[in-house]
Amino acid sequence: MAIAEHQALMEKLVSLAKRRGFFFQSSEIYGGLQGFWDFGPLGVTLRNSIKRAWWRTMVELRDDVVGIDTAIIMNPKTWVASGHVQNFTDPLVECKKCHQRFRADHVKGAHHADDGGEFTEPRQFNLMFKTFVGPAEDTSAQVYLRPETAQGMFVDFANVLNSTRLRPPFGIGQIGKAFRNEITPGNSIFRLREFELMELEYFVPPKEEMKWLDYWKEERLKWHLGLGIRPEKLRLRPHGKEELAHYASGAFDVEYEFPFGWSELEGIAARGEYDLAAHQQASGRDLTFFDDLKRERYIPHVVEPAVGVDRILLTVLIDAYHEEEVRGEQRVVLRLHPSMAPVQVAVLPLSRKEPLMTAARKIEHELRPFFRTEYDDTQSIGKRYRRQDEIGTPYGITVDFETEAEQALILSGGRGTRLRPITHTSAKQLVPIANKPILYYAIESVVAAGVTDIGMVVGDTADEIRAAVGDGSRWGARVTYIRQTAPLGLAHAVKEARGFLQNEPFVMYLGDNLVIDGIAGFVQRFGESRPDAMILLARVQAPERFGVAELRDGQVFRLIEKPSRPQSDLALVGVYLFSTCIFDAVNAITPSARGELEITDAIQWLVDRKMRVEPHVIDGWWKDTGRLEDMLEANRIVLDELVARNQGEITGTSQLIGKVVVEAGAKIIDSIVRGPAIIGERSVIANSYIGPFTSIYHGVEIRNSEIEHSIVLENSKILDVPARIADSLIGKDVLIHRGAAPPSALRFMLGDHSEVSLTS
Repeated sequence: MAIAEHQALMEKLVSLAKRRGFFFQSSEIYGGLQGFWDFGPLGVTLRNSIKRAWWRTMVELRDDVVGIDTAIIMNPKTWVASGHVQNFTDPLVECKKCHQRFRADHVKGAHHADDGGEFTEPRQFNLMFKTFVGPAEDTSAQVYLRPETAQGMFVDFANVLNSTRLRPPFGIGQIGKAFRNEITPGNSIFRLREFELMELEYFVPPKEEMKWLDYWKEERLKWHLGLGIRPEKLRLRPHGKEELAHYASGAFDVEYEFPFGWSELEGIAARGEYDLAAHQQASGRDLTFFDDLKRERYIPHVVEPAVGVDRILLTVLIDAYHEEEVRGEQRVVLRLHPSMAPVQVAVLPLSRKEPLMTAARKIEHELRPFFRTEYDDTQSIGKRYRRQDEIGTPYGITVDFETEAEQALILSGGRGTRLRPITHTSAKQLVPIANKPILYYAIESVVAAGVTDIGMVVGDTADEIRAAVGDGSRWGARVTYIRQTAPLGLAHAVKEARGFLQNEPFVMYLGDNLVIDGIAGFVQRFGESRPDAMILLARVQAPERFGVAELRDGQVFRLIEKPSRPQSDLALVGVYLFSTCIFDAVNAITPSARGELEITDAIQWLVDRKMRVEPHVIDGWWKDTGRLEDMLEANRIVLDELVARNQGEITGTSQLIGKVVVEAGAKIIDSIVRGPAIIGERSVIANSYIGPFTSIYHGVEIRNSEIEHSIVLENSKILDVPARIADSLIGKDVLIHRGAAPPSALRFMLGDHSEVSLTS
């Protein structure tokens, strides 16, 4: 993995951690403080899970280990005896020009790479934080914040031995805060100045030290694997002789392959008698053990496995972080082990209807004693699913009413006359919005509502639709294709699909419509109230362009198709739910003045016969993408929801500003892309400007040109265009290039395989 990819992965992980509440910079509102981080609600829960897993394995499930909790501030003689005051140092150099300081072993050469300043000679820098006890601030009151928890266990060795009557081999375990004044903390929470350690001091007879070192290195590797960390990312590395501390007879590191390379996760060291002997000599207290069975006295040797909670947390998140493409959209999934997941079970009502919310809350409360649970009823169900993916929730329960509608009819056979010339050669339902065909949004909405048996009504573009959608398995659906013999209206499509629907209730969804919040609530309400029909409505500014519903006392009174003088601003959105009564209606009506069987006439037939037709007015935005202006507006709204990501190659003086998505294989060369915008796979942008609300589809080439608020379809080329292109829809395989006469303005809707020549 290249250095840029390493940095990108860490940046994305840190961004996710902040956005979802795992960890963030301490005192961030004041600019933060390097080496200090705070842990949010999910981070605290994950840290506690890690500590519980360690404590359970290392203390509670063993009969040879006890726990302890020692003070952070100890008598300063402790650190003199342990050698920390004398030897707990790192080599430090300082740039003479900018006065930045670095660990000497972290820099290369004699000069600072950023400004060329010369480094000073290395000097030893003690890593312990100093403070004072009591009102005086002089050397007599000076103490240290502990740099490790081990010394507390060594100085309490005799107390534990006498109070528990344990005998070697036995261990003392501790979890607690430690502090080191690191010269160069970094890689987010990998190297901190305030951190939490989990350490075991395992006291053994001297002759058994190496045996227990071998035992503990294997046990500790198993523990990391038990957290769900991938085996291929872990290794045991023995220390070479030159690495060993002067008192150690052997040591191993459990290492993990971080984005920045293999690095220590945990250390397991055979420390000999060094620590107990040093404290015995300095304090004058007896820290030996008398073995009454063998009639011998000795200072126990120590094997120490030591690991940081924070580094384990970072490792678990990095190892679980995955990006996957779902229906052309990049998503983040944390594949956390269920034991580690901050939320183990999410309980989600399908919508904010009181019966669903009450049932969901009851389920969540019943599960809470046994799992870490979360109840969530905010936003659409799809966004809630995505959030749970991002925080690593392994199990989800969606609470829904059982609905009668188990089938859907998606209409994708219209001519698309308002989008010509694009639709002369392509299906209007496959024009991409934010680089995803409009039809895909319809399928996703239907599937998210729990309806997976889909009849796809097709016309002249049937082959193109079939090639794009396939059998529906990528959405977890089953798609059956229904050929409409002629484009004779929506009610005619229902008649043609009756064999597929088999006299069952169904959803009907026009394939060129976008409903941003989905239709799950609409379907759920139909299941609750079970009317004869339900229509989705939205308030519009130009109702004469749509089928319009007039309501009286909250009920549907009259429907008119594209009225010249509309009496209502409630337009039919293009999503309907029908019981089997609709089949009688479509058979009873006659063609309208334009020769089509209108679905509005069929619904009016139901109203006139006192059947129950319920309206459902949506709160969120909706777009009928039949016109260029609506297509561009839909593109704008969807792009505004983007989460920035870069899977392409950014070179030269290029800048990505705001919410920009660069898909795999795309290249941005000496260009500015100002978001929200998306650059598709294999596209090349060179010496150009891509402005906000622009979607560039796959395989597009743009050189020495400017474009904004536009959609460009696959394999088109825009070369050396002398003026900015705006508010345009450009088809497939189009070539726009410099020609012989200067343009006064540039606004296009170009069909496939067009060529436009422009001059400067």
